[in-house]
Amino acid sequence: MGNRIKFEEIVNFRDVGGYNTALGKQTLEGFIYRSSMLFGPTPADQQLMQKLNLQTIIDLRAPAELEREPNPYKDEINHYYSINLSGQQDRGRAAELSTQTTDPYFMSERYLEYVEGGRAEIGRLFHLLLQKEHYPLVIHCSAGKDRTGVVI
Repeated sequence: MGNRIKFEEIVNFRDVGGYNTALGKQTLEGFIYRSSMLFGPTPADQQLMQKLNLQTIIDLRAPAELEREPNPYKDEINHYYSINLSGQQDRGRAAELSTQTTDPYFMSERYLEYVEGGRAEIGRLFHLLLQKEHYPLVIHCSAGKDRTGVVI
């Protein structure tokens, strides 16, 4: 359940399979993955990515983040989607921002902003999840925990 997959350059890459659902079943393994930014690619990472047979990458980073650090796997995959959950600003790396405040509710407020401000984007993402040809897939942002965590 939530098994980490070891890449050389990519951190926090995990299978979302094996979790219990509200209906008493489990999420499918090898179907949806979550990750930090997809660094690399090293030859070993490329080989592991091919072994996972990923069909789709859903990149939740802001445009300025994409410009600073383009997705190196973008052209090696059948489907690549950039869905900005950060709104109009480059508001990625919420965890870094949280170290600059003493407000204990900062992160929960930030997560609500993702949902409330990103209704259309989240709707687009879930529309993509309904299409069989997109599987298996990986959803990621910068660290793989804030924007990705909200969506997962």
